[in-house]
Amino acid sequence: MQYADVRAHARQQELERELEEIGRLTGPRLDRPDRHSPRGARLIRWARAALVGRAATATGAVSSLPRVTIRPADQNDAPRIATLAELDERRAPAGNALVAEVDDTIVAVMPLDGGPVMSNPWRNTHDAVELLGVRSGQVRKAQKKAA
Repeated sequence: MQYADVRAHARQQELERELEEIGRLTGPRLDRPDRHSPRGARLIRWARAALVGRAATATGAVSSLPRVTIRPADQNDAPRIATLAELDERRAPAGNALVAEVDDTIVAVMPLDGGPVMSNPWRNTHDAVELLGVRSGQVRKAQKKAA
């Protein structure tokens, strides 16, 4: 190839050398790892651990993904819902509601009779609120069938 600019040609060669070096350092490709080599097996384990987010414990490997629970609110949740309402600067729902717990902490509340969803403004609760929406739709559909 002919390059009009000598610097562009030098930069192209430098990038090609860097890519070649990266190829030598990384070994097998992630999309087609060599499963038979110890390095390939180690790379596969690393990729799986990175995707799943596992943490090793004394009893074995345990997922570090948060545990999410969607359930109806009960009277024991009133103080925690009141605290969440203060954080979100809203009123606590008076009627039936669903709560989303992440690792035993209430992060979002959705009233079943309508009204705005309360969520913790200091946490990423988008997924929990989506789950609340799906579950509230299921509950409303079941109530319609029962009526």
